[in-house]
Amino acid sequence: MTEPQKYCESSLSTNERAYAGFWRRFLAYFIDTAIIFMIAWILLEWLLSISAYQSTISEEWAKWIEELTIALRYGGMSCLYYAWMESSGIQATPGKMICRLRVTRKDGIRLSFGRALARVGFRLAHFYILSISGYLIGSALGHWVFSHFYSSSYGYYNGDPSETATGILIGIISAVTGLFVGSILGYLPALFTARRQTLHDLMAGTVVVKAD
Repeated sequence: MTEPQKYCESSLSTNERAYAGFWRRFLAYFIDTAIIFMIAWILLEWLLSISAYQSTISEEWAKWIEELTIALRYGGMSCLYYAWMESSGIQATPGKMICRLRVTRKDGIRLSFGRALARVGFRLAHFYILSISGYLIGSALGHWVFSHFYSSSYGYYNGDPSETATGILIGIISAVTGLFVGSILGYLPALFTARRQTLHDLMAGTVVVKAD
C-alpha cells in the first residue's frame, strides 16, 4: 500500500516549513479533548435514554454504561477521531483546524491511516504512563509535605491518608501532578526539537505544521 499524495504545501523545504509551536498545539489538544468529552457525554445520554424504556434501570446496568463510555472516550473514540481526521485530506482535527495546523510525515507527505493510528496510540500510551508516574510522585510528595510540615505545625497528622482533610489534600496533589505530568511532559520536546516535535511525533515520524 502506498502512502497518500503530498499535501500541496509540503513541497516546501524543511527549513521553509513553519512548524507549530508548543502553546498553539497544546490549545488544539484541549479543544479536541473538549469535543471528545462532549461526544462521549452525548453517547452516554443516548445509552441511558434507551435504558429508560425499562421501568427501572439497575445500578449494575448504569455502571456498565458509564464504564463503556469511559472506555470509548479514552480508547476507540480517541483513536478513530484523531486517526481518521489527521489522515484525511484535511490533515487536521477540529482543534487543529481552529488553530490553523496540519499533520504530515517528516518528509511532508500526508499520513496514512495506519501511521495516524500509531501516532495517537503512542500519545495515549505515553499519556497514561506519565500520568500514573505523576500520580505516584504526587502521592509521595503529598505524604512527605504533610508528614514534615503539617504534623510539625499542628501536631496531629499521623501519616494515615484516610483522615478526611489530609486525604483530600493528598488526593488533590496527586491528581494535579498526574495530570500535569501526563499532559505536559509528552509535549515538552516541542520546545527544543528543531521540528517542534512532541514525544509521539518523534515516535511516529510526524510533524505538525502551520496552515497559515
